[in-house]
Amino acid sequence: MVYYSAVKKIVTMLLAGCFFSAIAEEEEAYADFDRLYVGTAASLLLPGNGNSLNERGACGLRAGWYRSEDLAFEAQLQYAEGLGGAGVGVLWHWFGYERLDPFFTCGVQSLFGDGRRFGDGRHRTSTGPCAGVGAFWHLTERWSLRLDFGAALGFDSPCSMTYSVGLGLQYAFGSGE
Repeated sequence: MVYYSAVKKIVTMLLAGCFFSAIAEEEEAYADFDRLYVGTAASLLLPGNGNSLNERGACGLRAGWYRSEDLAFEAQLQYAEGLGGAGVGVLWHWFGYERLDPFFTCGVQSLFGDGRRFGDGRHRTSTGPCAGVGAFWHLTERWSLRLDFGAALGFDSPCSMTYSVGLGLQYAFGSGE
């Protein structure tokens, strides 16, 4: 039953992402393929508010689509020992320098794992809003290093707050011009 709940939440997040992508199709900027990006990251998950989740390393995959030069929609998958995760959100660049490009993120994410990970002895999920800040360091027009700092609030678990720090590599299919 708990797995059904986690699957239902992930499907809801993916449908929300499709909805926002459909809205974004109305804007004309540049070719759709040139708007896509993919990336991978290594991160550290940090428990907050005294919850029972232990600190742990994680790896993740991310894919996104730029609606405009400043706004992107993205989806991500995460894996850590005994935990999985998925999320959708938006990324907003408020300004950028030649190579340094800071951004804000917000969205919704879900972590799911067995009870030993969440400390209550049962299978659980931790689903809720997430937000963060970060920056790209553009190596070339297509390759970038990405540093993320994030916080997620889980409404449905004893693991109410989870923080993360991540470093990754991102590839943009187009130059965005």
